[in-house]
Amino acid sequence: MKKIAPFAGGPLIGEKNGKNVGMRLNIAQKNADLKEKSRLLDLFSFESLSHSNKKITTVRLILGDQLDINHNWFNNNVPSTLYLLAELKDEVSYVRHHVIKICAFLSAMENFADSIKQKGHRVLHLNLDETKGVDDVASLVQLVCKYYKPRFFEYQIPDEYRLWQNLKRLSLANIVIRSFSDNHFYFKREEIDSHKGPGNGVVMENFYRKIRRKENILMIGNKPEGGIWNLDKQNRKKIPSQIIDLIPAPLH
Repeated sequence: MKKIAPFAGGPLIGEKNGKNVGMRLNIAQKNADLKEKSRLLDLFSFESLSHSNKKITTVRLILGDQLDINHNWFNNNVPSTLYLLAELKDEVSYVRHHVIKICAFLSAMENFADSIKQKGHRVLHLNLDETKGVDDVASLVQLVCKYYKPRFFEYQIPDEYRLWQNLKRLSLANIVIRSFSDNHFYFKREEIDSHKGPGNGVVMENFYRKIRRKENILMIGNKPEGGIWNLDKQNRKKIPSQIIDLIPAPLH
């Protein structure tokens, strides 16, 4: 019987030991995950001790595109409310992003965490190293809530459908989950049905005009400023070939 692979302290012999290899790899991975989660619990403990172990009644999640100091969440300083901001590998790698964009997002999150902390809010900000081993946002929320045991978990509804569905599926034992608007839009998601026309659909142009009238955006009475709603028709024209020829070639 030939040796097929060295592992840990010695070689593993024979193909029948493939299952043993898999089991030992799984055990090693589970031990690594437990170590990372144990390190996270140490961070939670440190944060709690720094606030004299004051009971947390509400955990509020803030995502990287929800850094709005004017949101009504921050109107009052409530010592029993913990704001959670976390850098997660899953959120920066689920699709390809330019590295500068990722750095800008993470830097903005850190600065925002520092800003609201200086205003007296209780904040738990976790960087990528500290969340190593955590699969996704939902998994992190479960870990945080399991440690702090709040009465409420609250989040602002994400702009991204994928993440919104993940949070909607979240289940926390003995904790009430509440969602709020992030104030990014002129109307709430549940209002979209009121804008549907014939055939249960929404034509963007009709919707666009309706919102401009409702919010009085670039309007004079019931008519658009300048006499036209937009320049979409002009923008549909093709770029002349002589102009395309003047566009520099990419650098790479």
